[in-house]
Amino acid sequence: MAALETRTTVLFEPSQYRELKRIAEAEGRPVAELIRDAVAQRYRLATREERVQAVERLAALSAPVGDWKQMEAEILRGALE
Repeated sequence: MAALETRTTVLFEPSQYRELKRIAEAEGRPVAELIRDAVAQRYRLATREERVQAVERLAALSAPVGDWKQMEAEILRGALE
């Protein structure tokens, strides 16, 4: 994980915070980490490492791929339909 360098304040209703604290304790991590993970997931924020891993997983797929002219024609046909 990259170094943390920006701080913000978020106010929760007491019941919300109690539930977050309960979840964080059950998972053995701080509430702040739980919130950072939730924000990253909700807004699809990914680290460079996560993006590289995603590309590597895609590249490892054995998906059928035609030649470029064939693929381009299929893309254009699909866009026009």
